[in-house]
Amino acid sequence: MSLLPLIANSWAFSERPIELYEIQDLYVPFSKTTNENPESLVDALEKSQLFYLVEGSRGDGKSCFLRFLASSLYATDVFTLLLDTFGNSDYSDPNIMAKWVIRAISRALETYDKVGDETKKYVSELMAREVTFQKGSETSFAQKIGGWFSIIPQILRIEASASGEIKRVANTIIQKEYFLYDRVACLNDLIDCITDEAGFSNAAILIDGVDHMIVSDVAEFAKNNFPWLTKIRASVVLTSLSKYRENSEFTGMSECARIVRIPRIASEKSLKIFLNKRISTLDSKVAWDDVCHKEATKLLFDWYSSKPKLITLRKILRSLNYAAYKALNEGADKILPYHMSIGIKDSL
Repeated sequence: MSLLPLIANSWAFSERPIELYEIQDLYVPFSKTTNENPESLVDALEKSQLFYLVEGSRGDGKSCFLRFLASSLYATDVFTLLLDTFGNSDYSDPNIMAKWVIRAISRALETYDKVGDETKKYVSELMAREVTFQKGSETSFAQKIGGWFSIIPQILRIEASASGEIKRVANTIIQKEYFLYDRVACLNDLIDCITDEAGFSNAAILIDGVDHMIVSDVAEFAKNNFPWLTKIRASVVLTSLSKYRENSEFTGMSECARIVRIPRIASEKSLKIFLNKRISTLDSKVAWDDVCHKEATKLLFDWYSSKPKLITLRKILRSLNYAAYKALNEGADKILPYHMSIGIKDSL
């Protein structure tokens, strides 16, 4: 029986970012596929209240990395906000940006109140890795949780009385107009309320990211927002594109941040580690070499390494889907170099 359907149109080989509940199944730490260890940022976020920029190319794993951070911090005493849904406003305006963060906290708390106890229990166990997410139930799961899951996982650990107080503070802040200085002070009051009322030792705000927002000018965004983000009494992590560093003003403003770079896969062996994780999630008895000829994998890595600014992990996954479909249509039992060449060409 052909194993190629495991790749073609599979959730495990989708080019979309990994969801929080898929981290344990699909995420491969960069420390295992590169010569760097960006995952060590988890330890820093537990203790610091600094501003971090996570930089990389579009499609090379920034969003997945941010979800790894959120998933890892769930097991700690750090209250974590993963913010990845944006409106139509220009976030170069610092007042809009600050108000958006406050609204996200309030909205998540309100949505959480509407989720049933059974679903809350399941998600709590899932995030604590006491149960395994049932593959194929993504749609029904998303409908149940209504979006709050990816925003604040730790909300599950807040008692109703504390939740009410936090909502009261958030709503009071939102309903009033403030200068930026006052809004930042109010945001800090809200964070203090969260940590004091719910017993968290620190807070982390993970924002994904500048390239997903409406921003009229990245240098203006950095000039207006980076200074106040450093004043929040929480660790703040913001994803950003490496190419923004070509803008000297953006680079100058980013000096206030600690830079964490998303590295690229270092070798063909490392690429196999990445791919083996995904295929073994679908079938624990299957290895990557069972579905792809070694020369085809070599061809894929050579292509990836030949154009570091253009070919990303997202394009790796896209090309694999095309190659698997081609092999399936021809009745092959694995991806051959010929199929991979076509997959690479079609993915561009």
